[in-house]
Amino acid sequence: MTSSRGSSWWGKKKKTTTTTTTTTTTKKKTKRPRFVASKVASYVGERDEHSASLTVAETLEFARRVQGKVKDCCTMMRVMGIDHVRDTVIGDERSRGVSGGQRKRVTIAEMLLGNARVICGDEITTGLDSQTALEIVRALKNAATVYHLTVVCALLQPPPEVYAAFDRLVLLDAGRVVYDGDDALAYFRDFLGYVVPERKDEADFLVEVTAAVGRSYHPSPSLYSADDFARAFDDHQQRSVKEEEDEQDDDEQDDDEEDDDEEDAEWPAEY
Repeated sequence: MTSSRGSSWWGKKKKTTTTTTTTTTTKKKTKRPRFVASKVASYVGERDEHSASLTVAETLEFARRVQGKVKDCCTMMRVMGIDHVRDTVIGDERSRGVSGGQRKRVTIAEMLLGNARVICGDEITTGLDSQTALEIVRALKNAATVYHLTVVCALLQPPPEVYAAFDRLVLLDAGRVVYDGDDALAYFRDFLGYVVPERKDEADFLVEVTAAVGRSYHPSPSLYSADDFARAFDDHQQRSVKEEEDEQDDDEQDDDEEDDDEEDAEWPAEY
């Protein structure tokens, strides 16, 4: 006996079992690389710690190998201006070696040899004369241009020429940001109404303006604490943003009017 569902055996119908298989495709999530601050930024402190018996070239070659052989030592020495002392030992207080300014350049070059994109310097010019400090800052700025880096430095009472070498200033008082921009003198003079004394350079003025002595630089002082200066700067930022938005709206309106005039000019006179 045969049925439509299959063969029968001993006069009984054979049961047919249907099995359904479902395939589930799971999309594997791609993990984002974990943020590691030490791989993004390098720190250059006030003290220089080196092996006094190694030469400048040996010191930088060791730093290059430790940090993954990212950059070339010869190029770095030329950028930092220490190529002429490559075979001179670093030295220390007990053994003669390179000068203090050259030793500081070696310290900075060690950090630049890595893969970090941000270099943080903490009072890197302390203990150096004005000319040496200026040369180090210029070398650091040159390296930032060559290797496309961002350099953030905290300096103690920088000379005017060193201060002028920086592109942007962040002025802090009691941990509050009282200014952030590229023209601090114009902000305190034009927006807050301070008067810069004669024979007072800009760097010294900015150091003193938030202190008690800075009140004598204003005809009628109204800012006394770091919070007052921070609120004034926030107000300045908000006004600047609003002015930029108004200028952008005016430009867009002028462009629309010019487009309308061009469309009107395309129509015949009888229309």
